Amino acid sequence: MARPSRQQVLGSGPAVVHLIHRFTHGEFLLSDPALKAYLRYLLMTFKHVFSIKIFAYCLMDSHFHLVLAFDSTEQLSGFIHAVCFRLARKMNDTLERRGH
Repeated sequence: MARPSRQQVLGSGPAVVHLIHRFTHGEFLLSDPALKAYLRYLLMTFKHVFSIKIFAYCLMDSHFHLVLAFDSTEQLSGFIHAVCFRLARKMNDTLERRGH
């Protein structure tokens, strides 16, 4: 059975969530302070673009936590995609990797 969609879990209205994003194989990809700074920049930039409220965040070397408020699941999806896509591209460039 497939997992439920965000829409099914959160509904269509406003929500506050604790989101955890872990890197593949538990790798410590944010051990570079420059990548952590870039992630912080992305979070602060795209929260305005997608009207996301960030109540708290914690950037760890192998993952990060966000406590977010948003009005629709489309906002959340767009925000996460914008941040994680750009972060993956930057990490690949920095670490001389391919893929996403």
